Amino acid sequence: MAKSRKPEQPDKSSPSAGSSPLTSAVTATMPIVYSAQIAHMQASGPLPHPDVLRQYEDVSPGLVERIVKMAEDEAEHRRNIEMQIIDVQSRDQKAYRKSELLGQVFGLLIGLSAITGAVVCAVNHAQIAAAFIGTSGVTGLVTAFIMGRTLLMKQKEQEFRQQQSASAERAAELKRSQSEDAKKLVKSAG
Repeated sequence: MAKSRKPEQPDKSSPSAGSSPLTSAVTATMPIVYSAQIAHMQASGPLPHPDVLRQYEDVSPGLVERIVKMAEDEAEHRRNIEMQIIDVQSRDQKAYRKSELLGQVFGLLIGLSAITGAVVCAVNHAQIAAAFIGTSGVTGLVTAFIMGRTLLMKQKEQEFRQQQSASAERAAELKRSQSEDAKKLVKSAG
């Protein structure tokens, strides 16, 4: 810290020609102003700032190595979990596509059967039955298709919201875990 006086005081042993005893008294009683520089350190990522790591090493030799090892283990664990999530999502997507394709194929078969049944009834002079079979078959398929899409969209939206809340909970848990780990390391160092 640098110590400085403001304004500068004249030499008390030799008062200047223009100074009075009152000016000397006021200057002598002026407060001393101190100035200081404050440095701000900020680190981003799983490891503290290097200066902080040096301080940890001063407190307990080998502590920095343990902190770095913990950060490496955490990163490896996170990558493994992410790979597992990606694998599961990929399998789910394939299963979804397969079930969607099967649904379309069966829907086509049902629609063709309804139309074929309606044509057969119409050819055999059963127009009321043909109208009922044709109308109900096609209407049922269209309704199932529209309702299925609507329900699917609602389900995807609900899953997305659940994933968001789960991600937020995981992030909060990770912060708590890292905070607790840091406290344990500091306690073990002390």
